[in-house]
Amino acid sequence: MSFWETLQSYELADFLMFSPAVYFRMVEAYVGSWWPLALAFVLGFSGTLWLWYQKGQDLPVWGLLAAASVMPVPLFFLGRYAEIMTAAPAFATLFALQGALLLIARAHPVKGPAHVSPIGAWGGAALMIVALVLYPVVAMLAGRAPAAFEAVALMPDPAVPLTLGWFLLVGERRLLLWVIPFLWVVISAGILHTMGEPDYWLLPVLFLLAAVGAFLLPRSGAIKN
Repeated sequence: MSFWETLQSYELADFLMFSPAVYFRMVEAYVGSWWPLALAFVLGFSGTLWLWYQKGQDLPVWGLLAAASVMPVPLFFLGRYAEIMTAAPAFATLFALQGALLLIARAHPVKGPAHVSPIGAWGGAALMIVALVLYPVVAMLAGRAPAAFEAVALMPDPAVPLTLGWFLLVGERRLLLWVIPFLWVVISAGILHTMGEPDYWLLPVLFLLAAVGAFLLPRSGAIKN
């Protein structure tokens, strides 16, 4: 049998280094240890959004968005996931880079007002609510243990709709900022699909909706940077 024939005889599941049971037990133990931090993040981020809405101060929002990308690096990717996934350090690098890009983007904003579609703005708010409040419910809807929920600032997946929701709210369309979220959508959906999880489609759909809202909907209104 040739090399290509041998390679084609494998399925994606053959390359997975752990079973779904092992993965979700790890997530359950990890989130169970750190959930107060996730709760504090949700409360703090909600406060920064209120500050932005009332006073127009967006620096705290950008800072916490960067934190939502960076916090899973030592806590999840390197602290837990690396024990069962050899690619975890590479994933950690992606999220650390995304956190840095968010801070750089805030330090060098696009000049002039950002035009935002009203539908896109409402969609952005909805994406952030999904990330902050509804994402933890996904575990139960998918038939997993409630304790194995995806908590924002602890797990990487909720950081994607949280970040893209903010992009929709402020009209952020610089493609470089969208690259790593797109890569993670592909990676995460691939892993979940390989494990046979029914919610593998959720993150790709959220990303697609965000992309449509940012790049395809008519733009009206303006937000000054």
